[in-house]
Amino acid sequence: MQYFSARIRLGGLVHNEVPKHNLSAAEVVLLRREHGADAIVGIEMTGGHYLADFVEVERLRAIYGENKVEALFGPPDMPRAIPQFLHGFEEGAEPVESKPKVGRPRKKTEKVEQTESEPELANVLD
Repeated sequence: MQYFSARIRLGGLVHNEVPKHNLSAAEVVLLRREHGADAIVGIEMTGGHYLADFVEVERLRAIYGENKVEALFGPPDMPRAIPQFLHGFEEGAEPVESKPKVGRPRKKTEKVEQTESEPELANVLD
């Protein structure tokens, strides 16, 4: 299952964004249904690992309530498959942390040695 970081626009409102981390693919689908398809913005994949469907469904039920989860994924006694991946994020895609940093390199600074003629800061403060 893939995991993401994103900003949730509560009720779809641009001025009411909440950052959320460690969202599963199934949780993103549930939040899109709750707040609107375009209410989840700035989605970045942060990782992924195997998690059994029933474990994730129980986690979502504890957070969002039984009714919302069952309305989307079905009752607990019915076999179901929940989303493991989001459209646009391939199964083998790299998480955000493992991507190389982009930007200009920092300037190298030379280490300046203290000479005997310059008093140490500690001696000046004494």
